[in-house]
Amino acid sequence: CSREGCRRRPSYNFPGRKAAYCHNHKAQGMINTISKRCAAIGCTKQPLAGVKGIGKSRFCRLH
Repeated sequence: CSREGCRRRPSYNFPGRKAAYCHNHKAQGMINTISKRCAAIGCTKQPLAGVKGIGKSRFCRLH
């Protein structure tokens, strides 16, 4: 994490930027830039469900 004294792994920043902050030090509007995103256009949630037979998660709970 970029916060002085924090030794946690960074996962958050603003969309399109490299991860620089941990969950505890993220600012409002920052997203997890490390994890995969839902395959639905415009959705920024993490995928939880996949297509049967493929085995990989592609969509969030909503989609």
